Amino acid sequence: MKNRRRFPRHPTSLFVNKRTTKGVFLSRATDLSASGVFLEPILEPESLPDLMGLEFEIPSSGVVVRAIGEVVRSESSTGVGVRFTAMTARDWFLLGHYLGVQRPKPTHREQQKVVTRS
Repeated sequence: MKNRRRFPRHPTSLFVNKRTTKGVFLSRATDLSASGVFLEPILEPESLPDLMGLEFEIPSSGVVVRAIGEVVRSESSTGVGVRFTAMTARDWFLLGHYLGVQRPKPTHREQQKVVTRS
């Protein structure tokens, strides 16, 4: 299976607020990249919508990053892989700076999704 990731994953342990139509739920991020995050549930219902708002603090900075993401992989026993689909330029910059990468350029497919949902 070919690795389609554009950016390397970084092991982490961050608390993430997931905002969905069913409410706000706390998860723990176990890895983070400039294009997405893997989330382990802490307390939440068994099924959540695939589209969600995400909020997390960059470690040691006190800065909160917000993004919109969609579930791209689900592992029932461990968690979900979420791809970032929208984020402000400021938040892209802060996340990229923290991870040591340049601001990612969205793929054509990602650009279409962001435009469609606006």
